[in-house]
Amino acid sequence: MILKKIAIETGIDRTTVIVSDLHGGNGGRADAFRAAEFSRFLRSLSWQFRLVFAGDCWELLIFSIWEIIHRYRGLLAAIMRHEEVVFLPGNHDAEFHEHGAIAEAWSSGKVLVLHGHQADRANRRPRWWTRAAAWLGGIARRLGWRADEDFVRAAREVKLVGKIRGRGAANEDYVPYLRALANSGKIGAKVVVFGHTHRPALWEEGGIVYANCGDWVEHDTAVVLTPGAVYLVRGEWAAGRETAGA
Repeated sequence: MILKKIAIETGIDRTTVIVSDLHGGNGGRADAFRAAEFSRFLRSLSWQFRLVFAGDCWELLIFSIWEIIHRYRGLLAAIMRHEEVVFLPGNHDAEFHEHGAIAEAWSSGKVLVLHGHQADRANRRPRWWTRAAAWLGGIARRLGWRADEDFVRAAREVKLVGKIRGRGAANEDYVPYLRALANSGKIGAKVVVFGHTHRPALWEEGGIVYANCGDWVEHDTAVVLTPGAVYLVRGEWAAGRETAGA
């Protein structure tokens, strides 16, 4: 389902699907990833599409990479059937970047993609409160609280002020940092895609199109780029076959 579309020349060479904040774990009650919904979405995409995972795909603050691979090996195999797959780090799976395994951002044409925690002073690195929030979120899910929203409200009640700012901040709070980055001489982007806040959105401001991927723990949303437009979508990508390789 297409939630919103903005026409703009992106300068990319093929349809590119961007997702973030899957937070995949071991498949247990503490694992917030809506894997079945994501698998259906993945099946709706052409294998020719480029896939970009914009951070926090894996919940490495709670689970080991081996637990995650064991649980989602079938899904990982399906992902890697695509012609091009890009993984970027977030603050919950920053170990990949810290060990030099993957780059921190991706750009093509007029597009810049990053997780977005770089603009959040409380979450630029997975400090002790980020890890604590992840563990508390896992405990909350084991107790049957709804997704992470009940945890966020509870955390505010016990005054975990600033420790979960990434989830509480509005997307617009990140614009000054993202705009400065997009306007830098090395990048000059006209489209900036990010995640981190778990708030799907698509808007234009000051000549730049901003898109937030949302998440796959509650919203089941993604950003789709074609050479001539940016889409915010939920669920299956119905136009997939029509735009394959476009």
